[in-house]
Amino acid sequence: DTLQLRAPPIPDEWLKEGWLVKQGAVKKSWKKRWFVATNRADNFRVLYFEKEALKTDFKKAKGEIQPCGYRVKKLDKEEEKKEFGE
Repeated sequence: DTLQLRAPPIPDEWLKEGWLVKQGAVKKSWKKRWFVATNRADNFRVLYFEKEALKTDFKKAKGEIQPCGYRVKKLDKEEEKKEFGE
């Protein structure tokens, strides 16, 4: 009998964090959330939390976005007003 050790887990690398506003899935109101963008072995994900203080415990995330395959576009002021109001 031989025992084989498991490889240690690859930790999430924090890429960016900060406050963003997202629209709720059920109630369509806008909510301010603390977002943390991470990368683990090219598996990018964005977790969001109700408060910044919860960011170190990923189990307390309110949700997660897997952005692979998505494109992001920065809106200019006119597009932003048209899309979201003033």
